[in-house]
Amino acid sequence: WAILLAWAVLIINNIGKVPFAGFDVAAHIEYIQYVARNWRIPLATEGWQMFQSPLYYIVSALPYKILSGFLAEEPAMRVLLIIPLICGAAFSETAFRAVRYIRPDRPDLQMIGALIGGLLPMNLYMSQTISNETMAGIFSAAAVTTAIGIVSMKESGWPVKRLALLGMLLGLALLSKVTAILLVPVFIIMLGWRFYPSGGITQTLSSLSLVMGVAGVISAWYYIRNWILMGRPFIGGWDSSREIMWWQFPGYRTPGQFYRFGESLLYPVYSSINGFWDSIYSTIWVDGARSDI
Repeated sequence: WAILLAWAVLIINNIGKVPFAGFDVAAHIEYIQYVARNWRIPLATEGWQMFQSPLYYIVSALPYKILSGFLAEEPAMRVLLIIPLICGAAFSETAFRAVRYIRPDRPDLQMIGALIGGLLPMNLYMSQTISNETMAGIFSAAAVTTAIGIVSMKESGWPVKRLALLGMLLGLALLSKVTAILLVPVFIIMLGWRFYPSGGITQTLSSLSLVMGVAGVISAWYYIRNWILMGRPFIGGWDSSREIMWWQFPGYRTPGQFYRFGESLLYPVYSSINGFWDSIYSTIWVDGARSDI
């Protein structure tokens, strides 16, 4: 509760002060405005970020449409910052519950989990930008936490409500950002670990069918639409159909770039040129200004 109170103070203090920043913020704003003005989801080829899954932009478009009737564009967008900020605050709760499922006998570890989940610097930063990242993140985190709860259950049986909840959260995550698809094999392994020893292949497949069925009902329509209109269900920013030219610095190519570490402790900004682990460490603390260099 103390962390959530701190987040409330942060929201009240920052929402009118922090300048608009973030990755491709103008393109995310364009997506919201497109949905608000046209009341339809754009195709991936209609804008820089319009290949993104639509849930965040749909949720933001309705209040933007109302607010833009009596507010200028910038104040209206500032009010919309409340959506990613609330998502960011919720990470504290999911981290707390995940640790409580794993170690119900350790309130100290639960407190540490809540602190990490609520105060991770990258979360604090991303939650103050206009983008779909934090919404996708919190639905993914909630799905992982629910899966941990299912695996940690002491009682036997088939927890239909929990499995349906897991499917709903996975579906919402997929409808927020396509990268949530990476959770599917993780959940297959977790549910197999939980149900195969006691219920065999029948209960395992039934559990997976329920989770994936609920997730599909919520999110599959968007990917089927892409398949029909664009020729494939998953379209990324790099897709050739978008006719956007990409370039990128060379990646790490020597063994030393993967085992040395320490430059980021002395020179955090641009330390990613030293190696992989310096890049990861400095990015966690929002110091790696350009981790692609």
